[in-house]
Amino acid sequence: MNPIYKYGLQEAPNQYGGVTNVRAGKILFVAEQDGILHAWVEVDASTNALQKLRVFATGEKVDASQEHVGSAKVGPFVWHVYKQV
Repeated sequence: MNPIYKYGLQEAPNQYGGVTNVRAGKILFVAEQDGILHAWVEVDASTNALQKLRVFATGEKVDASQEHVGSAKVGPFVWHVYKQV
């Protein structure tokens, strides 16, 4: 059985754009919780490998090699989360 982990994708409101390393697995859900953007991941318990998630604002350019895993509204903004492939 694989556990589900929750990862915060920012440390303070409106501080996005960085890359967050999370355990490899299936991204289940992206949403705001308590004013912070989070991703819920069903991690692969058989490995400690990491995957990188990056948050983009609406209008930012995204590399075609990245895979969209979810979008969520936080405050007045909509943020888009991509997995770096």
